[in-house]
Amino acid sequence: MDPDDLGDPVWVRRHRLPGAVDLREVYYLLRLDEHGLDLDLARVDAGFLAAEGVTGVRWFTVDELERLRGAAAGEIVAPRDLATLLPPLLAADPSAGRPAAPVEVPV
Repeated sequence: MDPDDLGDPVWVRRHRLPGAVDLREVYYLLRLDEHGLDLDLARVDAGFLAAEGVTGVRWFTVDELERLRGAAAGEIVAPRDLATLLPPLLAADPSAGRPAAPVEVPV
């Protein structure tokens, strides 16, 4: 995938943690066809994944995200309100483009 295909960000999120840690996250919407996108973690540096606490990746439907909200299912989804934030973007006409500026979402 070419990073230019991502276009403009749709959401941003900022965490300020103890010890002067300032994290900023940027989220993009990428529409895919039925073939999806290869999520082969073997091609990603294992040290990077371990440092980030990533043990696996998978695709979720919006219904699955809704069931995860508030559940102790062992899955961490970010942003936490993804099940609420995602449907309006998916329902929008792709030719209408993205928001004029990324929307700040809560931690």
